[in-house]
Amino acid sequence: MKCSNKSVVYVSTSPFPNGFAATNHIIFHARGLLAAGVNCECITVNRTESLENIKNDTATGNHKGISFSYIGKKTIRAKNRYKAKLYDLIDGLLTVAFCFKKARKNVSFIIFGPSFLLSLGCIIAVKMKKGKIYVELGEHPYAVSRSKMEFISSFLEIHLLYRLYSGFIGISENLIDFAKRYASKKARFIKIPIMLDAELFDTSKKVDKKLYIYNAGSNSENKDGMISTLTAFGEALPFIDKNIDFYLSGPKSPVHDDLIGIIEKYKMQDRVHILGVISYEEVIKYQEEAALAIINKNDNLQNRYCFATKMGNIFASETAVITTTVGEANNYLKDGINAYIVEPHNPLLIRDKIIQAFKNPDERTRIAKAGKQMAFKEFDYLYHGKRLAVFLCNGND
Repeated sequence: MKCSNKSVVYVSTSPFPNGFAATNHIIFHARGLLAAGVNCECITVNRTESLENIKNDTATGNHKGISFSYIGKKTIRAKNRYKAKLYDLIDGLLTVAFCFKKARKNVSFIIFGPSFLLSLGCIIAVKMKKGKIYVELGEHPYAVSRSKMEFISSFLEIHLLYRLYSGFIGISENLIDFAKRYASKKARFIKIPIMLDAELFDTSKKVDKKLYIYNAGSNSENKDGMISTLTAFGEALPFIDKNIDFYLSGPKSPVHDDLIGIIEKYKMQDRVHILGVISYEEVIKYQEEAALAIINKNDNLQNRYCFATKMGNIFASETAVITTTVGEANNYLKDGINAYIVEPHNPLLIRDKIIQAFKNPDERTRIAKAGKQMAFKEFDYLYHGKRLAVFLCNGND
């Protein structure tokens, strides 16, 4: 690498260190950089916790070598909406001031989620000190624009902020290609996919697979086709072992009533188990012990551009996966080799793959092993940490 004493600052809206996909992605980013000799810290720009559900009660600390702090020195949001908005404003100003104070040639900033105005403030602050500021792209901006104001904000982000960033760190090839259409000619690009820590998966431990399917997607119909998935299971049951169960976890589905209707239609009350929200450790256990997992990605804007972070863990768990032809994952998967792949929006195709998987257990085991090998090779955080370190260091030129 061409630089020394390099450091990276993540500017994030996600809870830290205990959070969801975005938080875990930052942690893998930073751990990979730390292993490559790059110092890292994470600044959370807003208060993320509610009194009813406090997962992070420490405003400053160190997590796995990553220094972190909440810019407002508190993690818990005010109950009063107006107070909460006021604190957001104050914390935003503090964030911009922090970026200005911290910016210098050997410090790179990576934006992870802040609003258009806050991102613009950070860009100006860093550029005034001739620093480098990058943005992590995890989803297509319009895919998460639900209101008119969010759409306007996304439009401005694409047509203004993209021209100002020093570079882009995209989770998928489609997102990188999209950013190139709007970025400045001097901008630099790197794809950093989902990541995992192979050491968390004990390869010497033999996990006894149990006769159940685990829904590894969300319980959403729009994103992960939950209705089609459950319908496929109901259609497959007459052709497979009647003792095979189906487990799904996570918050209550927006289509919960529809799911109950499908369960009743196919008389699956004793076969389908709705677990609700479970711990990360429990999720891993269900993934590892499942005979088969399903990630049923529908064909929509969000899925075409994103890369579901849960895929790394499910493949690393040595569990065979049924998924669709939609999204970044297909750059790593091949039907019948390391996954079962179907066209989207067709529960009967999923049904056929379920039947195939349980009628051919040796094939299912082979596919699961190949999927695990792929995940360990392609999603290793240490490998991608080195790539990212080289990318950021070369950006100092």
